[in-house]
Amino acid sequence: MSYPSNYRILMHRFSVSKIHILLPISIIIFIISLHFYTEAGKHLTPYSVHVRGYYRRDGTYVSSHYRRPPGSVAHDAPYESTRNVCKTFFFY
Repeated sequence: MSYPSNYRILMHRFSVSKIHILLPISIIIFIISLHFYTEAGKHLTPYSVHVRGYYRRDGTYVSSHYRRPPGSVAHDAPYESTRNVCKTFFFY
């Protein structure tokens, strides 16, 4: 089915105008999300910390191991949720 040339011109202008509106908006949302994602990452504590071997007061030896920093789970909760929300704007 052939459409009149005016209809084709209008459809082309409409599709081009959507791109000019949506592309800058999506780029701005991406940049803002990236900023919050990296900012939240700066406040996260490491998942594990290496502890060197040491002797307790009673003389027993504790070998080296990895552990989470004390109090890190409650501290990380708001930053981890911010990072998860920001990931929705990234395209993997």
